[in-house]
Amino acid sequence: MYYTTKSRINKLLIAISLLFCCSQLAKAQNITLTFANAEITTDGTDDYYEADVQIASTTNFYVGSGQVYIEYNTAAFGTNVSANGAIEYSQPTGTITGLSFGPFSPAYKDFIQNDNTVSRVSLSFQQNLSESALATAPEFQVTSTAKSLFHIKIKFIDSNEDPNICFFSSGVFQDQFFTACGGAGIADCTNSPGSQIFNDAYDCSGAVISGSVPLITLTGANPQIIELGDGYTELGAVTDDGSSVVIDASAFVDAVGSYSITYDATNIYGPAIQVIRTVNVVDTTAPIITLNGPNPQTIELGAGYTELGATTNDGSPVTIDASDFMDAVGSYSIAYDAVDSEGNNAVQVIRTVNVVDTTAPIITLNGPNPQTIELGAGYTELGATTNDGSPV
Repeated sequence: MYYTTKSRINKLLIAISLLFCCSQLAKAQNITLTFANAEITTDGTDDYYEADVQIASTTNFYVGSGQVYIEYNTAAFGTNVSANGAIEYSQPTGTITGLSFGPFSPAYKDFIQNDNTVSRVSLSFQQNLSESALATAPEFQVTSTAKSLFHIKIKFIDSNEDPNICFFSSGVFQDQFFTACGGAGIADCTNSPGSQIFNDAYDCSGAVISGSVPLITLTGANPQIIELGDGYTELGAVTDDGSSVVIDASAFVDAVGSYSITYDATNIYGPAIQVIRTVNVVDTTAPIITLNGPNPQTIELGAGYTELGATTNDGSPVTIDASDFMDAVGSYSIAYDAVDSEGNNAVQVIRTVNVVDTTAPIITLNGPNPQTIELGAGYTELGATTNDGSPV
């Protein structure tokens, strides 16, 4: 009876010691999950958000199984990224879950992804090799220095939207990691299970992509000069990151004046500094004068000068100088000039006016006709005159 009681007491003390030991280990086991190396990449057609999920611990250990829940902005990626094939959950060489001792000896397995909600995805993995096997690669041990656990790559539907990538760790979504199981070679989690880790911490700051807003560069001249009547021609603009440029040319009017065309662009870091192109509509085209009527103009002597007039192609008034004209047979120059509202002088046009005399003189006889003369008296000329004095 004595030995039985003593044995029970010893067993109880051992159990208490183990419980105390494990309790102290659990308290000391603090892991932190973070993001690192966040960036936006492109394959020339689609844009992607990429980042490493990293793990660190206050106590060194080899990780067994784990599960992470990641939330995202559906405006950037759409909903249900797993079901829609928009996420790649990978284990590149150099990550803890990418550890392998050959094609038939991966350290981890059962990489499962699921849509937990329309805006949250679950990523999990299981241990394949035992803790003793993992210990042959001590560089993959979880330590106080953060190490990459795995990699994520999510396709954007709109890379101008903020990704808002972050861990979800509320309530039952915490404490999803275990230390490595024991065993020889292949993990034996039935007979030598690992321990659940209860002190999780999450830091999403590394998920924020460091970068800058777009820089807009105008193509072509600024200010831009446009001739009145030519209409607006957009010269365009580009950004340093390929973001699309939104152009507002609504202020333009095809009238002499100065107008502002605005250029804007936005990426995930925010809006670019707006750029303004000044468009100056100018009128440097001189009016063109067109004469009405014939040139040269022929006027009969004595008829006096009649102005036939002239017009301009832009409606500018025409100034006429007919001071050279005289109502005498000869050739005279009539000058036509025009100046538009912008001070552009038309090329002077000259009309030649020829004064001609094409009217024959009219003869008027003096005296009677017929004239009667007495025989023997001889001829007496009564004379004649013309209406224009021409000699008879």
